[in-house]
Amino acid sequence: MIRTTRLASLAAATVAAGSLLLAAPAEASLIAYEGFDYDEGTELVGQGNGVGWADVWEQEQFGQDTTVTANAILEYEDALGQSLPRQALGAHITRVSRGAGRDLANPVTSGVAWASFLMHPTYNLTPEMEDTGEVDEEGNPILEPTGEEILTNQRLHVELGSLQVGKFSNVDEYGLVFGSASDYSDVVGWPDETNFFVVRFDIGEASDDGRIDLFLNPNLGAANEPSLGDADATLTGLNSANMTLDRVKLIAQAGVAVDRSRGFFDEIRVGESYGAVAIPEPGSLALLGVGLGLLAVRRRKQA
Repeated sequence: MIRTTRLASLAAATVAAGSLLLAAPAEASLIAYEGFDYDEGTELVGQGNGVGWADVWEQEQFGQDTTVTANAILEYEDALGQSLPRQALGAHITRVSRGAGRDLANPVTSGVAWASFLMHPTYNLTPEMEDTGEVDEEGNPILEPTGEEILTNQRLHVELGSLQVGKFSNVDEYGLVFGSASDYSDVVGWPDETNFFVVRFDIGEASDDGRIDLFLNPNLGAANEPSLGDADATLTGLNSANMTLDRVKLIAQAGVAVDRSRGFFDEIRVGESYGAVAIPEPGSLALLGVGLGLLAVRRRKQA
């Protein structure tokens, strides 16, 4: 019984130590975090939880009704079965609101920085139309629905400083837009699908040495940092003077119907390293492995 109790105590201590070991490196390089830990159904603008921010969420453009809504949809599990830790709420942005923004307490002006967030579009698809080859009395082409639905004019994205990341009205796939430069992934921005966005900033010192890479749904954990060659979209030759990461905006924008741009955002992180923004939950199997390792060392010493 004594031996069992000692082993149980050691295992418990190991789990606690393992949790600290897993969390410490990420926390040490975390610049800002927003998990939307607010009361259900409340207005996001004017609230200011999280860490690393200079002030509260502010209205962007004609923003209003950026409601924080309880949801269970913004969860991410990578190809290795690891889950992104998250809190219970997320910000729901609609075309009516246009968006909300918040400044970082410590803007990033040089070197390498990372940012990540979850995004889940809830916009509607548009019926696809085809030309029948006939015209009406005024000479206009007569169109009829094909029975398919397509993405048209939907726009939902996050702005990180001057960079825009997400879904844009003229392209179906997720991508990057920085001034006149743009690049797009192969991942289509379908509604009702959650995607995990990770962005790497390489801010140099010249007018043409800046680089930005987008990684969609990568594996979590510092040990799984993706290489630049694995990026889903890349912008190079950027003016580093314009790459300051100082503000985060959540934007829903469209030129026509309200329901064409809306969605959830959650788990926003800005950090100095990949491990700071792509943190896996401390899995029980991983901690158990650490514990068994320490127990094996103890037994060898006793032998």
